[in-house]
Amino acid sequence: MKSKKSVLHLIHSGGFYGAEAVILNLSLGLKESGITPVIGCFWDKGMVQPALGKIAEAKSIKVRYIEFNRKTGLVSPLKKIHRIVREENIAIVHSHGYKPSFYCLLLSLFCHVPYVITCHLWTNETFKLRVYSFFDRISMLFARKVIAVSHPIAKDIGSWKKLRKKVIVINNGIDIDKYSNCSSSFDPKKLREELGLQENTKLVGTLGRLTLQKAHHCLIEAAKDILEKDKNVEFIIAGEGPRLQFLQKMTEDYGISNQFHFLGFRKDAINILRLLDVFVLSSIDEGLPIVLLEAMSLGKPILTTDVGEIPLVIGNYSNGIIIKKGDVEQLAIGITRLLGDDNLCKKLANYAKETVKNRFSIDRMTKQYVEVFLSIHK
Repeated sequence: MKSKKSVLHLIHSGGFYGAEAVILNLSLGLKESGITPVIGCFWDKGMVQPALGKIAEAKSIKVRYIEFNRKTGLVSPLKKIHRIVREENIAIVHSHGYKPSFYCLLLSLFCHVPYVITCHLWTNETFKLRVYSFFDRISMLFARKVIAVSHPIAKDIGSWKKLRKKVIVINNGIDIDKYSNCSSSFDPKKLREELGLQENTKLVGTLGRLTLQKAHHCLIEAAKDILEKDKNVEFIIAGEGPRLQFLQKMTEDYGISNQFHFLGFRKDAINILRLLDVFVLSSIDEGLPIVLLEAMSLGKPILTTDVGEIPLVIGNYSNGIIIKKGDVEQLAIGITRLLGDDNLCKKLANYAKETVKNRFSIDRMTKQYVEVFLSIHK
């Protein structure tokens, strides 16, 4: 990348979920490859500091905050981003989301700064989100490259013919070593007590934003059926989101709220995953979820749905169990099977760890991104 060896990642978020984990992992990888990462976090005025910013700073990654205030309009954030580009000697801006892509477009048109876009997923759950995804596509028309984290997302982007030659697939990657070494702070008994769990119950759970896309309601419906036959199971859902009250009411209506635990956002997400006997991903739409790779890397038996890139990662009864999205009956049967078959769990877990190690490391992901950056800024 000649004299400029800095990449600015732009994201607008409050929590720490899949896209944030990708940015953090990629930034760590870029540092090792000799490219300086800078993370630009949009910060809504009056809100708490973005979680990604705090976590990245703790790992010695430079973070710049871009305050977003509707009263100041579009100009103030654009000026701030342009100033960051100059001050940090940025070669390429890397967008992760609708709003950053829009500002990248403006930056390119008025300041001639090259940018790439990574599309983590378009959920299109509401009219508003469909409008956002439309404008994201407009921004992609002017991007140097468009990266999709899964082949289904790439196919969706390519429905606009002018974008087909720009889009490439780069799967997400994780820090394998981070999950192979158990933290000394992880005390299962103490954590169970903190979470209000019984001492010897089996634990089934998931982590992620509480949105319709993640279909937590399917897990709750399956749990109802499971708990009618086996009371020695408890369920965990970690994460924040707009469907929290709806999901809590479901557990109350089904009479299973005492065995269902909503944990909210957890800084110790790895330890929550370590605690589980079975990891479930009941999503109706996905790209390539980081939490799935994390659970696999920790050697957890996986039950997931056939959406996004997942069927290319999980082989049914090879390194996990995969079912049709929305199939509550099969979800309950699969969970029950895993809870009752230790040998199957060990087999699936071992192959899952090998899959992540061989195909989804930070090094592999970073190498592909570096090739993209170098091709743009020769």
